[in-house]
Amino acid sequence: MQQQNIHVLLCDLEALEDRLIEDFSLYDDEHVVYVSREGGAWLDEDRTRARISDSMERIRHFRGVFNTIKQRAKVFA
Repeated sequence: MQQQNIHVLLCDLEALEDRLIEDFSLYDDEHVVYVSREGGAWLDEDRTRARISDSMERIRHFRGVFNTIKQRAKVFA
């Protein structure tokens, strides 16, 4: 990955607040794919759904989550 200029960061999941434990992908700050818990438990298969959104409000939310996690992460070398 380093040869392809891909940076890998690791963050201890147990060190994060619940609000930062999300499953999502950002694409060019134009789209976000995320797992919606719909008020249920995170791993409750009956309530979790993959969603896609181009809502700038939702993209900003997940960008903020990403940036906070990135600040707490350590570089994997």
